Amino acid sequence: MVCSNALADCWQHSQASKLVHILQDHDDEEDYHAMFMQQALVQAGFQAKIIHGTEGLHWDNRGRLIDEENNQVQNRLKNTCMGNHAGTTA
Repeated sequence: MVCSNALADCWQHSQASKLVHILQDHDDEEDYHAMFMQQALVQAGFQAKIIHGTEGLHWDNRGRLIDEENNQVQNRLKNTCMGNHAGTTA
């Protein structure tokens, strides 16, 4: 799988934190899209973590969404069969 340099360049100019969580359902097509986006993020100098469903996610006592490695989910990308939805959480 080869990542688009233009996509990586877009991420380099984003204001995303250095760790982006890629949320996806259990679906073969979403696997492909998530891995493609992960490759673009890594190429752009980000860490990218793929999460299936809500596996490993929980809320801390301050109401922040946390992953299984205790990283706050600040930037997330949701793959859907209708397209990609990027956003941030507070």
